[in-house]
Amino acid sequence: MSVSAVIDGFVPQAGDRIVAYADDEMCGAADAQNTENVVYMNIEGEGNKSLWFEIERDGEIVAR
Repeated sequence: MSVSAVIDGFVPQAGDRIVAYADDEMCGAADAQNTENVVYMNIEGEGNKSLWFEIERDGEIVAR
């Protein structure tokens, strides 16, 4: 499935990585482009599960 994730309350930097999780397993990721607050990514898996996201910068989690 394709997802448009809107980042609210955080300003991403070029090179940040947005990672999607379902049931504590990574199911998608995309690199932030410039400082846009919308990220497009593909999500792997089947079924109806809740998603949550983290933003990584230089290997560290900077936002959830």
